[in-house]
Amino acid sequence: MTYLQSKKILAFFAAFFLFFIFEGSIPFLAFLGRSERDFNAENKILYEKIAGLEKQIFNLQKTPAVNTISANIIFGGGYIFSDSIFLDKGAEDGVRVGDLVVFESSFAIASIEEVYNKHSKAALFSRFGAKTPFRSGVEKNILFDAEGRGGEEMFSLLPKGSGIDVGNGVYLGQNSKFIVGIVEEVGKKEGRDFEEIKILLPFSLRSIVDVEIIKYEIEQR
Repeated sequence: MTYLQSKKILAFFAAFFLFFIFEGSIPFLAFLGRSERDFNAENKILYEKIAGLEKQIFNLQKTPAVNTISANIIFGGGYIFSDSIFLDKGAEDGVRVGDLVVFESSFAIASIEEVYNKHSKAALFSRFGAKTPFRSGVEKNILFDAEGRGGEEMFSLLPKGSGIDVGNGVYLGQNSKFIVGIVEEVGKKEGRDFEEIKILLPFSLRSIVDVEIIKYEIEQR
């Protein structure tokens, strides 16, 4: 190889090396040359996207269960001579006669008896003279009917030795997922073949503001 050829080869590699350094470094130099304003703008966009995702998650968490309608009590509940409650949801919202009214997703307190366009009326299970099928016992397998005494109290006459004791939970007969009260007293008297079961609500009706209306056919299983 001649001196001239060697010089040409060195010149080629030198040119290639310089091209690689300057061309390859352009993106990096551009990155270093970006201003704080550019970074702040990108951060703002990222924060907005994160906030949007958090809002979507929050809305999903607030979405009520299928076949459930959230409602507020607009009148009644726990007051003298008030064995009914009026709700701010009606036929326009999908409410129908027979739907359950539930408090805190666990306590069944009433059933819808009248429906209007924008509101509805529900009869409390503790309404005076109202009879409702319930269940109780350790395994929730004792079925019986109880009668309302008005306010927040219900009672039932059962054969002596029914197996129901003070402190037992009382559940809706058609769906034991919902509790309706607590056994407050078991009246056992000598010489009688029956015992009187006194049932009280585990909370004051006056404390209830919002409830859930659960579709009738779903809970009739």
